[in-house]
Amino acid sequence: MDEIIKLIKDAIKKLISGSSLEEIYYLLNLGSLKIDIKLKETFWREDTDEFENFIPIGFIFERNFLENYESLYPLLLKRKKVEIEESEIRKLIFSIYKAIAKLMLKQNLNSLVKTMDEALDIRYKNTPEGCSGYFELIFEINGLEILRINPINYREDYLDDIYDRRETNINDLFPKHLNKTELKNIIDDDSFYYLNNETKQLITKGYNLIDFLNKQKFEYKEIDVDYSSLLLPFVKSLEVETNILIDEKREKIISLANTIRDSLITIVDSYERKDKRYDYKRLLRFCERIINEKTFRADGIYTLFMLLKYFVLGEDLTLINNFQSIIDDRIKVFLSKERNVINTLDIMAKSRNQFVHETTISSKIEFDMKFNEFVSIIKLLSRLRMLLSEKN
Repeated sequence: MDEIIKLIKDAIKKLISGSSLEEIYYLLNLGSLKIDIKLKETFWREDTDEFENFIPIGFIFERNFLENYESLYPLLLKRKKVEIEESEIRKLIFSIYKAIAKLMLKQNLNSLVKTMDEALDIRYKNTPEGCSGYFELIFEINGLEILRINPINYREDYLDDIYDRRETNINDLFPKHLNKTELKNIIDDDSFYYLNNETKQLITKGYNLIDFLNKQKFEYKEIDVDYSSLLLPFVKSLEVETNILIDEKREKIISLANTIRDSLITIVDSYERKDKRYDYKRLLRFCERIINEKTFRADGIYTLFMLLKYFVLGEDLTLINNFQSIIDDRIKVFLSKERNVINTLDIMAKSRNQFVHETTISSKIEFDMKFNEFVSIIKLLSRLRMLLSEKN
């Protein structure tokens, strides 16, 4: 049996050393959760009842596979305690459950399945006639099963059915988390974990604060509230992602800025349409800033709008010969479908300057509207980030 346990542990170590579990690690970290792993052996002889045996395999915690509690305890003691409600823990486990189902559909767990097949062959290759059995590798969080690998039933043609069945079971197990707010939750989007860690922290903390405030029992009779400060983490998250895009595409951005400037500088003042003349003058100033500033960085939401509209999509730039977007055509096609969403960034940029520096937001309805706009943009960026990562 020692040979089988070592075989399974080695397979788990190899799995967690890869990049396929990043989303799961992130969710575990949010709740300071660990995954318990155990091996279940079911054995029977002809005309007798089944016998079950459970063997501890280890834990997954903070990107580590730990074989026993002696290895786990020092890490638990060092870890800062996370204050989080039970309902939020259940939501996290549900999200981990869905993330694992996606790994199953992508066949990223097939190496474990093959290992379990091999373990079964080792265990029962010399079994007397009339005796048989099988193994199941069980993964649990807080006593709730999130994955069970049984190589006998784990086959490609059943994966879609497994996903649907598990989704139903988990919804039955976890009652829907109801908030007093109807705000969209960015964190639930499948592409959320592709965002930068700093972005995710800003979004998570911002959303948790809003969620907390929405659960409080306030006396609303004559209360005067400024909701604008609650939007600041989401403003910052957009700026973080914009700077990442700038850093990744800096050379292409500078090159295209020079091309646009050279094309516009001679015609901008005499352009016939006044509305376009204004847009081109604004774009020209933007390009000159990129060229002149050695460490060009995001200046609010406006920078994101200009980059996506002109440097990615090339909107209204037919006068530039051989325009080359800063991203490839496949991703450009995805963003071109979101032109209306991108155009709202221009309005959001002006609004952002107002509620950050000047006016307040005293209307809950107005706050909800602005928040959901931020959600749409962040989801757009998270899916862009996902597509960029797939390319790489």
